[in-house]
Amino acid sequence: MDRGLYIAATGMTSAIVRQDVIAANLANVSTVGYKADRVVNETFNDSLLYSMQNGQPEPMGTMNNGTRVAGTVTDFGQGSFRPTEQPTDVALGGDGFFTVRMQDGTVAYTRNGQFTRSPDGFLTTQSGEYVLGPDRLPVYAGTSGDPVISADGKVAGKDGTSLGQLGVVTLDVTQARKVGQNMWIGAETGGMPTSTQVRQGYVEASGVNSVKEMVEMITTMRGYESSQRVITSIDGTLDKAVNSVGSLG
Repeated sequence: MDRGLYIAATGMTSAIVRQDVIAANLANVSTVGYKADRVVNETFNDSLLYSMQNGQPEPMGTMNNGTRVAGTVTDFGQGSFRPTEQPTDVALGGDGFFTVRMQDGTVAYTRNGQFTRSPDGFLTTQSGEYVLGPDRLPVYAGTSGDPVISADGKVAGKDGTSLGQLGVVTLDVTQARKVGQNMWIGAETGGMPTSTQVRQGYVEASGVNSVKEMVEMITTMRGYESSQRVITSIDGTLDKAVNSVGSLG
């Protein structure tokens, strides 16, 4: 069977995976703290081609065996700040992640600072996970009045009374595993970087550039169609080889 069929098929398979990742990015263009994923492709090993001269093989060059998806990586670039004027909303300017406790007790990390306050006065995510401090305990923000959150993550009442401290840490993003749209599970590598600041009344917008993603989607679709045409062309050639050339006297 013509090897070109398999090479073109690997290109189509990679394009399908790439298209799925782009679609997921576009679906989260409005998700606070979302970081876009990118597909990384790699080629299979090249094969050395030989020709037979006088019964002896002679090297002619190499042929690529197609492409495959090596994996996906996340772009952790800084997203833009979006003002909300909500006192429990915070955004991180710089590196770092907020620490939260998921429903099953697992400690997770997120850039989504769109928090709310539980009836007992603790900061939680929109889905109810407790926001943790450096001591791994829920952060208390008071039961009345708007809390004041300083640039270093300290939470205080309007009268200046200290209430708690946001647990902002750095994460080994190369080994972190994404959970859902905007949470990660991984190993901490340190505390809050000195260059990072917490901004109250803002959230970090999604890191997805919708225009760029649409261009990527069109490019990927064109690549898929090109591989499809290659398969159609090879199929037509094989058809002629079997039914036409083989029938000549």
